[in-house]
Amino acid sequence: MLALTSATTAHAQNPAVVVTIENTAPYNGHFLTPVWVGFHDGIFDLWTNGTPASSTPQPGSVSLERLAEDGNTGPLTAEFAELVSNGVDGTIRSNGTIPPIGPSQIVSRLFEVDPAENRYFSYASMIIPSNDAFIANSSPMANMIFDEEGNFVGQPFYLNGAQVNDAGTEVNDELPRNTAFFGQASPDTGVDEGTVTSAHPGFNARGTGGILDASRFGDADFTQDLYNLVRFKFTYLDKESPVLFNANIDAQFESPAPTVSGNPNGRAFFFLDDDGESLVYFAFANGLSGDLTAAHLHLAPLTQSGPVVLPLQTIFGRFVFGKITADAVVGPLANGDALDNLVAEMSAGTAYINLHTAANPAGEIRGQVHLNSLR
Repeated sequence: MLALTSATTAHAQNPAVVVTIENTAPYNGHFLTPVWVGFHDGIFDLWTNGTPASSTPQPGSVSLERLAEDGNTGPLTAEFAELVSNGVDGTIRSNGTIPPIGPSQIVSRLFEVDPAENRYFSYASMIIPSNDAFIANSSPMANMIFDEEGNFVGQPFYLNGAQVNDAGTEVNDELPRNTAFFGQASPDTGVDEGTVTSAHPGFNARGTGGILDASRFGDADFTQDLYNLVRFKFTYLDKESPVLFNANIDAQFESPAPTVSGNPNGRAFFFLDDDGESLVYFAFANGLSGDLTAAHLHLAPLTQSGPVVLPLQTIFGRFVFGKITADAVVGPLANGDALDNLVAEMSAGTAYINLHTAANPAGEIRGQVHLNSLR
């Protein structure tokens, strides 16, 4: 039985959920600080509209203030561990040179969960640049991932500009020295406001010297109609059973276009095996300009190029075959649970296989890796 990506019975020995987050802002739109996410039993109340930020998740909390003003998820992680005995949480950051998640960026992370204990999903992130704008679910049961029988029911969802909140902890003056990612030199340096959480009114009008007057954020007005902030997507995996990924490899997916004659192409297959501890791969190619000189998995969505995250072994100049464990992963994914990191990106469709030849050292054929779902 292979992994399933939509509602299905989740009675597995080693269940996992991949959380994929896409910043859907326009090119010069907002960034997201690294996103805190948590799986719990439905009682973790992260914030409540119309109350002081310090009132939740428990009285005297600084979690929401530190997240909304500085993007710091540390206090929230600590409180989650204190209040949720069997919860699972983590912080998802960009794989780039800076932790925040920029416009059009897609990030993913794999979480091993218990369908009985971790039925609900919560999230929180700061909108940057801002003084204390944030997104987070106010109802702990707003996002059900597993039903009472343990079936996976997680559905993707979007947030729009109307769902940006104001923590009420810092005056929205948008002065560079007080505004995160806009010029603030150190955390917690804004002007205290001391009001309650509420819907965010939007950034200061253009011409006032605020955020929207900076060219980098000229399209960050999230109060515009049809302004989408972010998309959350969930993929269920049963790591106890072999999980199959595949890719169609073709010259048309390469950028820049390679020098080829005819239609070189191929297929690739990846099997997550040994309870998720190893990855077996096989690929073949037809009609290449010459023998393969190298093969890699790279990290980037379709139409973009990205860094190598897994060198692949070539055989007889036409085939790619091998078996790897976590220590083979390189680049931005080679930290923490490296193989889980790679599997998360493959599940999200943000990894691609690239086959190189002497005539096309940058790549002759390429294909995006996808989770194969047989139902």
